Amino acid sequence: MKTSLSILALGIAVAFGAPAMANGFGGGDTGTINQTGVNNDAGITQAYNAWGTESLINQHGTKNVAFSNQDHNISASSTINQSDYNNYATVNQQNTAGATATVNQDGWLNVAKVDQQNGFGLTATANQTGYNNYSNISQSGFNKTATTNQTGIANVANISQHF
Repeated sequence: MKTSLSILALGIAVAFGAPAMANGFGGGDTGTINQTGVNNDAGITQAYNAWGTESLINQHGTKNVAFSNQDHNISASSTINQSDYNNYATVNQQNTAGATATVNQDGWLNVAKVDQQNGFGLTATANQTGYNNYSNISQSGFNKTATTNQTGIANVANISQHF
């Protein structure tokens, strides 16, 4: 797990006797990676979040790749579940409040990208079962919900929701 912490935040924490950790303001961040299989790659970056921002990556299989980036959020949630072979998923959440992103991949060579920025109450779900599917969800604004469901081979789905 990779966490980011600025020099200023570290200095403030040390100055006030707090341990140096990657928790945000008002409740902290939680990042969890669970891996079983061979050659899986996962990374979580969390910076400047508040009130229970969390990220969970579960990988079961071979050569799955998943990244979650959470920056300047309040109560954001990111979950990536991957099983089987060579799936790729990214979730990027920046400047959101109450954002939720979920990616479920079961199969081979599926690609899912979720980008949530500058918004409140954003919800994105990408479900992929099969081979070589591509899903891209991009959101900003208020109270948006997007879901892609892909079963089969070589499906492409793009959802863009902005103000």
